Amino acid sequence: MIPVNWSHFATRAERWGGFQRSIIWFAQLCSFTLAILAAFLLRFEFAIPDVHRKILVVPAKALVFRLLGLDRGWWRFVSVHDLGRLGLGNLAGSLLGGMLLLLAGPRGFPRSLYVLDLVFCFLATAGIRVFVRLVVDSLGQAADGAIGKRIVIYGAGMAGVTLLREIRSNTKLNYAVCGFIDDNPLKKNLSIQGIKVLGSGTDLPVLTARYSVSEVLIALPSASGHEMTAVLGRCQTAGLKCRTIPAMAEMIEGNGLAAQIRDVAVEDLLGRTP
Repeated sequence: MIPVNWSHFATRAERWGGFQRSIIWFAQLCSFTLAILAAFLLRFEFAIPDVHRKILVVPAKALVFRLLGLDRGWWRFVSVHDLGRLGLGNLAGSLLGGMLLLLAGPRGFPRSLYVLDLVFCFLATAGIRVFVRLVVDSLGQAADGAIGKRIVIYGAGMAGVTLLREIRSNTKLNYAVCGFIDDNPLKKNLSIQGIKVLGSGTDLPVLTARYSVSEVLIALPSASGHEMTAVLGRCQTAGLKCRTIPAMAEMIEGNGLAAQIRDVAVEDLLGRTP
C-alpha cells in the first residue's frame, strides 16, 4: 500500500486558501476604486478636476470591510443576510471616507459624491458576489441533468429546497433531480432554483414514464401520519421506491441532511406527535 502524504495536501489547501483570499481582496479593491471613479465621472461629467483626485474612500472601505469580516465570506453561499451586512459595511465605509475627506480633502467637496459612491459601491460589491453565486448555481443546474439516479423530490417547500441544495453541493450523492412533486395545485409549473414543479402525487405514474424516474425523495418532515400514508400510496401506485428525510429537530441533532435520507419507517405513518 502506497503511503499518503497528508501534509502535502494540507499545504496545497492552505496555499489555495491564501490565493483565494488574495483574489477576494483584489476584487473588492477594484470594486471600491471603480465605484468612486464612477461617482466622480458622473458628478463632473467625465472630467475629474485635479483638486479632487485624492481617493481616500478606498482605504477607508478596505479597513471597514476587514473589521466587519466582509472579506472572509464564501461568495458561492451569498444570501440576503450577507447583502444586508454589505449594505451596512458600505455605509460605514462611506461615512469613514467622508470624514477623511472633510479632514484631509479639498475644500468644497461635492456632497452628492458620497451618495453616488455609496450606491455604486454597494452595487459593485453585491453584484460580484451574486454573479459568483449565479455561476455556481448554474453549474449545479447543469449537473442536475448529468448521469445519476433520476429522482423527483416530493415536497416543494423549505425542506425540499434544502434537500435540492444539498444534492447539488454534495458530490457524493449520485442523484439527478428531474423535478419537484407537490400536491398544492398553485405550485404546479413553478420553477424553484431552476427545477420545475412537475405536478402532484397523482401525476407520478405519468411523470415516471416521461422522465424515467427511479426513486422519490419525500421532503415532508411535518406531514401527519395520514398524509404520509397517502403519499406512500401514490409512490407505490407509480412503482417507485421512496425515501424520506426526518423532522427539523432530528436534523439538528444529526450530522446533516444528506446523511439522514432513509427508507420510510413505520413511525412516519404514525405521525410526528407522540
